Formats: sequence, C-alpha cells, structure tokens
Amino acid sequence: MAKADNQFHEVVVCRRAPSISHLLFADDSLIFCRAIQDEVQEIVDILQLYATAFGQLMNFVKSSIYFSSNTDGAKWDWIKNRLNVKEVDRFQTYLGLPTLIGCSKYQTFAFLKDRVWKKLQEWKGKMLSRAIDAEAINRIPLSCRNTPNRMFWLHIKNGEFSVKIGYQVARQLKREEDMQGESSLLGPEHSIRSITTANTLILFGRKTCRLWKQYIPNKIKVFGWRACHDILPTRENLVRRHVIEDGTYGLCTKTTKLALHALWDCGVAQGVWAGCTRRLHKCVGGQLDVLQLAEELLNKLSLEEFELFLFQAWLIWNQRNTITHRGVMQEPSRLVRRTMEFLEEYKEAQQHLTSQPTVARSATWSLPLKTCFKLNFDAAIFNDINASSFGVVIRNEVGEVMATMTVKGPPVSDSEEAKLLACRKALKFAVDSGFIELILEGDNVTVMQIIKCSRATLSRLGHLYGDIQCLSSGL
Repeated sequence: MAKADNQFHEVVVCRRAPSISHLLFADDSLIFCRAIQDEVQEIVDILQLYATAFGQLMNFVKSSIYFSSNTDGAKWDWIKNRLNVKEVDRFQTYLGLPTLIGCSKYQTFAFLKDRVWKKLQEWKGKMLSRAIDAEAINRIPLSCRNTPNRMFWLHIKNGEFSVKIGYQVARQLKREEDMQGESSLLGPEHSIRSITTANTLILFGRKTCRLWKQYIPNKIKVFGWRACHDILPTRENLVRRHVIEDGTYGLCTKTTKLALHALWDCGVAQGVWAGCTRRLHKCVGGQLDVLQLAEELLNKLSLEEFELFLFQAWLIWNQRNTITHRGVMQEPSRLVRRTMEFLEEYKEAQQHLTSQPTVARSATWSLPLKTCFKLNFDAAIFNDINASSFGVVIRNEVGEVMATMTVKGPPVSDSEEAKLLACRKALKFAVDSGFIELILEGDNVTVMQIIKCSRATLSRLGHLYGDIQCLSSGL
C-alpha cells in the first residue's frame, strides 16, 4: 500500500532490472528505501503497526543500516537516531558471499577459488593417506580400449551405488568417528583398553575356527559369538536402545555394562562355575569383556573343556532370562549336571546320525562342435613372487591341441581379477593366431556369467569385462 501511494520507492540496481523493496530470508529481513525523512518515517510507522498487530517487538540492537556513497552526510545522523540502529561501513559477506561487487570481479571472488582448492588438497591428502600410494595405483589393470574415465562405488562388488549401502557405510564411518572421539576424551586409560580389546579381537579371530569346529549345537556357537562381541540383549544394551529404562541386573541388583558380569563375574554365575571342572574353576577374573575371557580360555583349556564352558555359559544365560520373566531359580549343582547331560546327549545323537557320502563330480572336458574350436583358459596367483600366471589351450572338434600359451602376469588383488586378465590375454592370443569360431570356457562361474551378459558392469573391473566383450564380439 505504501508503495502504491508512492510513500517510499524501491531500488533498481541497473537499467531494465527489477525493482526491489525488501528481501526476506530465513532469519533476516533487508529493507531498501531512499535516504529521505519521509520514507524513513514510513518504514518506522510500518514496523510499529506490525508490532502492535502481532504483539512482537523489533530487536533494533541486532539491526544495522548501510548508506550508499552518494548519501548526504547531514541526513545520516537523523536517520540513525530515528531508526535507533547502528551504522556499518559495509557488510563484508552475507551467506558466504560478498555483499558489494565492484568492477574487479576476479578479486572479489578470488577467496572462493582459494577455498575450493584448499578443500581439494585436503580431499586428495585424505585419500592418499588411506593406503592409496604409487604402488597400488600402478597395480590397477588398464583397458585396451580408449574408454572414458568413470567413477564406481567401491563398497559393493557390482560398483552400483544404492541408498541402502550408502547408509550402511555412513553408519560405519560415524561409528568409527565416535569411537575415536570417545577415546580422545576419556584419556590414555581408555586408549590402552581399546588397543587391548583390538589386539584380543585379532587373536580371537585367528582362533575363531576352533569355536566353529566345536561339537556343540549351532545355537550355542552363535551365542558364544554374540557374547564375545557384546551384542547379547543385556539390560545395558536394552537401555541404550530405549527398550527398558532400568539397567540394574536382576540377580544381584548391580548396574553392569557388559555381558561378562552376567556370565562370569556375578555371584550367581560364580556359584555355578564353582561346581565345574577344576581347571575351569581355577580361571581367575579381571577380564575386560567376554572376548578377552574366551581368548584366555582357548589358550588354557582343551576343546572338550571349552565346549563345556560354552554349554555352561548358555545355561547361565537361560537361567537369567528365566528369572527375568518371573521363573524359578535352579540350584547351581543342578545347572552343572544339566550341562554335562546336555553335552553327552548331543554327542551321542551326533554319533547315531548317518550322513550320505558325497561323491565328487569329476570335471570332464567335452568336445566342441565340428565347425568350432574350444578355448580354455585359467590363471594362478603366486603371492611369494608377487605375480600371476595365465594358461591357454585351444582344441579342435576331436580334442587335438591346436595352440597353447603360458605367460607370466602382473600382481593381482584377487582371483576374479586374475581370471579376467587371463581371459583377455587368451582372446588376444586367439585373434592373433587366426581363430574365428571359438567357444570360450573357464572354471569361474561368476566371471563367465558376467562375460555372457551384454550389459556393462560398473564394478572396479568393469573395463576388463568390457574389453572381453569387445574381443568376443569380433569372433
């Protein structure tokens, strides 16, 4: 209405530009007008009317005013006193960008170029610091064709990004960042404990095969694995996931953070362990978690004694759940006897099970069609000399060997890369030897299926698949 009555005028930055009276952002409002008393008084009246209508007062302490260079200095003091705001010479930046742009636009926006370049240097440094060195770059197999550079998602085998995989990777990175932050905040004692737990995890990972080879039910193996990783539904874990509010342990009314207390340190659990075998009973406490306890027991006990430990821990956990759901607590001696009976029953049942003997299928080579040749390729990896090897055999319709080749290959990261390099080398050899009608055969089912598929793959080895498909199309 004030604009329609010409009570104040809008600002035009140049000819044919739209006129602007105000700009509204999320937390800021910018008002433009001429530096004359009538228009300033009109703005004051509008703001007072707004405050009266909505019951909100203007915070002039956080407000400021800026005059253009051609404004008369005599008007400055009256306008500042009337609006009761402070004056600023110029606004340096607003929302990260300069407010005033002169003739030299390069100097005005030079800081953006410097900031972007700095970010790029930090990104390159972080990427190179994560084991991406010159040796790893040189080991990347290159394409034989003139293919454009592209990006692929390293965290999944097919190289295709998905929101699900991205969310999982983001959670893993956030978890690692939180663990590093907690370690730095809690001090050296927590860092020593983290290092000890990590070392124990490495040692226990080497002995994991002993856990999974135990002659015990799979549910007890899974229980032992979950206990070692502290992912059992203990009261502390349930409180952290907002399932319950009270983290007090039901048997001894103590607040515990680890499954180690429920399975080993608790007085009720110690009463059960006291009736077990002497070697298991003599194992002292002081461990940080179940992971460290299991690693110590694997070094001290035999396989049979460790099986007994897992059975007994599983029954103690079941006893805890029974009491939690208002069940009756059994005598420790009864739990010990039940463990021995359960273990004997399981082993006796395993002895009566008869499994059908598996007959290994013999891989037989079949003849190709009369008008074709069959190309077989294979690869081998030699880690001791940091190299690979490729072999190629081409036979006719009666099985006669027409051509062979063996060649040393570069170092590879896995068997899939070795098979692909061998297949590409074999096809090049066949083309150079003059073979046209060929049947390609390899022992890696996954590689052969992707080669037969005409769709391009976006994995890290996608360019190799593309080379093979290109060579195959010419046969």
